[in-house]
Amino acid sequence: MRIPDWVHTVFAIVAGFLLTLPSAYAALLAAMVADIVMGLLRAAVQGRVSSRASFRGMVRKAAILVLVAMSALLGRWLGVETAGIEAPIGQAVAVFFTVTEAISVLENAAAIGVPVPRFLRNALEMRSPDKFGGGHANAG
Repeated sequence: MRIPDWVHTVFAIVAGFLLTLPSAYAALLAAMVADIVMGLLRAAVQGRVSSRASFRGMVRKAAILVLVAMSALLGRWLGVETAGIEAPIGQAVAVFFTVTEAISVLENAAAIGVPVPRFLRNALEMRSPDKFGGGHANAG
């Protein structure tokens, strides 16, 4: 089966765009994709796949991207500097959201039984015990 030329063009444009992004933005996008995949896997394992929940998650991710883009533009526009060095506000915001996405990936992994080191599991349970059935998550 031959792949249409337009598909190659779209992939080339997307790859070119991703390769020009600063690493903080690329990491955020990668973490978002990982969170989407892990969230779908968790929902499938738990028998709770829902288009409504998926849509809410996508809206949340879109809002995060808008906030990151807005903070990057504002940082450039305002010329924010710290100690004479340009402060990459957009990248700092992207790192914050990347960490929250990574925590979500870890929560989803733990919830479907992926072995998670005890110290991380304890931290996750303290952070949100309701996501682990009342604080009792078993890695299997």
